[in-house]
Amino acid sequence: MAHRIKKAAPGQSADAVLRIVAGHPDQSALLQRMASRYEPLQMPPLGTELVDTEAVTVMRRWISELMEELGVTTRLQLGAALVRSDIFAPEPASLT
Repeated sequence: MAHRIKKAAPGQSADAVLRIVAGHPDQSALLQRMASRYEPLQMPPLGTELVDTEAVTVMRRWISELMEELGVTTRLQLGAALVRSDIFAPEPASLT
């Protein structure tokens, strides 16, 4: 399931039209926003002056490996795999 961004932020590249592009971190709007400290583009939008380089590295690796992790080679297969998987489902709350 691909989630398009509603409107590109100022300074965002034209090829980042999806929030996450599996296998292509540089085309993922989420990663572009995390890696920026340009005020209209940055994420989180307030309260940070430095890029969290560790978080950006982890996200870059995860996005790069997402298609392989799901065992798919095309975006069409990726969409079907995401619908079937629980990769984006929240963890159940612990009762302890």
